[in-house]
Amino acid sequence: MTQRHIVCGMLFGMAVLAGSARTVAAQAQTQRPQGQTFTQAAPRVILGGGFVGMASGDGGAESGWGGVTGDIELPISRYFSVVGQIDHTRDESSEVFGQSTWQYSWRDTAAFAGVRVSGHRRLSPFAEILAGVYQLEGTERSYRVGVGGHEDTWTSRDPVLQAGGGVTFRVSPRFGVRTGLGFMFLPDTIPVARATVGAVVGLGTR
Repeated sequence: MTQRHIVCGMLFGMAVLAGSARTVAAQAQTQRPQGQTFTQAAPRVILGGGFVGMASGDGGAESGWGGVTGDIELPISRYFSVVGQIDHTRDESSEVFGQSTWQYSWRDTAAFAGVRVSGHRRLSPFAEILAGVYQLEGTERSYRVGVGGHEDTWTSRDPVLQAGGGVTFRVSPRFGVRTGLGFMFLPDTIPVARATVGAVVGLGTR
């Protein structure tokens, strides 16, 4: 990962963490009765899962793909949690040049660990900064009329830094809906936008 990507990712991550911490602290100071119920019922473990969409302008005007995501969150204080996260996405595309056809398919798997700051109220903004490994498995197939076909496969692994935030809306002390938006910083490429929507469930009580 280049120094420029590391610095940009860390600055972005610190900014969203600081902004979310300030918002969460301001919410705590209001001491609204409705929020107290959710704060007192903060779970020991929070499981999340849903859909993830990626978008990047690298290599073309449009490039988007999607898949599934899951995470486990372990609160270590009133506002801070340790997070583990896994994304799995895939996509396919094809191009035709005269009598030649090219087909591309790839599968991405990313594993992260990091820190998330959030409150445990009915409507809670959050911010996070995570680091991990990004694996890309790709297949390229080509076929030309009268000649035949050819197939190449490859696998690559790179370090990745992710920073972002979002909002969790709890419909009960145990269940909620979460949306998020962030960026992944990979070596030698522009940042990849990442959007998620899904559900969360809390287990146990702190």
